[in-house]
Amino acid sequence: MKTVEMFLNILHYIAYKAQVKVMHIFYKYTGLKKLMQSSLYKKRMQKFGIENGYAYEYVTDYLSNREWGITTRYCIAIVYGILLCIGLGTFFLLPKITHINYNIPLNYELFLPILMPLFLVFWFIWRSDKYLEYFKEFDKRSRQWKLKWGWITLGIPVLLNL
Repeated sequence: MKTVEMFLNILHYIAYKAQVKVMHIFYKYTGLKKLMQSSLYKKRMQKFGIENGYAYEYVTDYLSNREWGITTRYCIAIVYGILLCIGLGTFFLLPKITHINYNIPLNYELFLPILMPLFLVFWFIWRSDKYLEYFKEFDKRSRQWKLKWGWITLGIPVLLNL
């Protein structure tokens, strides 16, 4: 079970790091940066009490905070989606491979493959904020390790769609 927990937290960590990097690239190379630096936007932000009228720090904190940021929740959805694809694929292919008819009513057929990944994500990642401990551990890892797991994380959805 420790291996499953480690693997799910690695998926979550790599998805989180990729999402934060994409967010920063999006901000840097689009008109969003210029918009946030415009005088009209700064005046608008000063009305809300944001000093200097520059909200980039607030936006990045809201998006990429590890404890309560929106990116953390989005990456949990990515991990759940990967597990859901694996669960549904296994559930529908297993009877075809084994030639066993399980005789499960259709309304209960999707109950297990949809709820099982939800339970795994909650139990191994969210419960007691385990992911924060793993994030600290993974931040200390080498760049090679992060690249290797980044390619593995990218490869899972690609292989599932083949």
